[in-house]
Amino acid sequence: MFKADYQQQLRFVFDRPVTKPEWYWSIEIYEEEDPFDGENHLVALEFIEQLCKQPKKDLAPYSDGQVGNGLNFIFSDSCSNLSFGIKYAEVPFERQLNALRGLSNLYAEVFELRCPAVLSASSNDPITPMTFICYMFWDICPLSIPGPGTGKEDWLAYYQAIAEVMQKSLQLRNVACIESGLHGLGHMVFENSKVAKPIIEDFLRKRKDLPEALLNYARAAQTGMIQ
Repeated sequence: MFKADYQQQLRFVFDRPVTKPEWYWSIEIYEEEDPFDGENHLVALEFIEQLCKQPKKDLAPYSDGQVGNGLNFIFSDSCSNLSFGIKYAEVPFERQLNALRGLSNLYAEVFELRCPAVLSASSNDPITPMTFICYMFWDICPLSIPGPGTGKEDWLAYYQAIAEVMQKSLQLRNVACIESGLHGLGHMVFENSKVAKPIIEDFLRKRKDLPEALLNYARAAQTGMIQ
């Protein structure tokens, strides 16, 4: 059975030059030794689980640009199928939910500390790899909705798990993290408004101290009319 080396996986994803176009668009990466066993779902799940245990420590050797591009490679389904491992690995459903909840550590230990405190939806500042993956996380990764193998009786639990990640991001200080959580909840309004809307409403009641642009974004998220 394939046995992944976590440090090898980290180097493969994050120990890369920050270039345009990004490293993962190069055909040369497919000629390298593959530490993910052809994007084996279980191997991918185990990697993401391990990464989310202590991402601040594990990603400390890498620059913000390297981390932003690496997270985009992991979680954008335009770049790889790795994040599908959370939904499709043949593991107990509770483990899948725990892996989803573990994404909160990416917000608390990576985005909170590394992202510039700017609002992407209303900023003219240059988009960095880190601000892009933070703001677009729930747009570009395939985790916003349950997989086709998820029984309807488990749908609510799935949405609650990812909503928990979004809700925790609303409690952070960095406005980029808060905006990202609202972005995800705004899209969830169309899929499961009973889970998403109460969280946004509670946020608006409690966080009147935030910039008006962010509060306006939250009000738009209530309707699902956000980008």
